[in-house]
Parts: sequence; C-alpha cells; structure tokens
Amino acid sequence: MKNSMRVARGWSGDNISKAVIIVEELAATTVGQGGDPAYEVEAAVRRIAELAG
Repeated sequence: MKNSMRVARGWSGDNISKAVIIVEELAATTVGQGGDPAYEVEAAVRRIAELAG
C-alpha cells in the first residue's frame, strides 16, 4: 500500500485522466473494432508509461 501511495503521488490529475482515456480507447478498439489485441495492449502500455515519465 505504501508503495502504491508513493507511485500515485507522482501522477498529475491530467495524466491520470489521459491514462483513463487510453484504457477506454483500448477497450473500444479491442472489443468493438476487432483490432489486434496484443498490439493494442502493447501500444496502450507504452503510452501510459510515457505519461508516467
């Protein structure tokens, strides 16, 4: 729990919002449009990691 709190403090509200949007886009892409799920997950993880700095 302490580690989670420390990590969470490093995120701005704006970046949390962006990360949530990325996850929602991932869900829509993999479920609704039949994209390549492995690629889409990898791309989403990469984008979220960039937000984390």
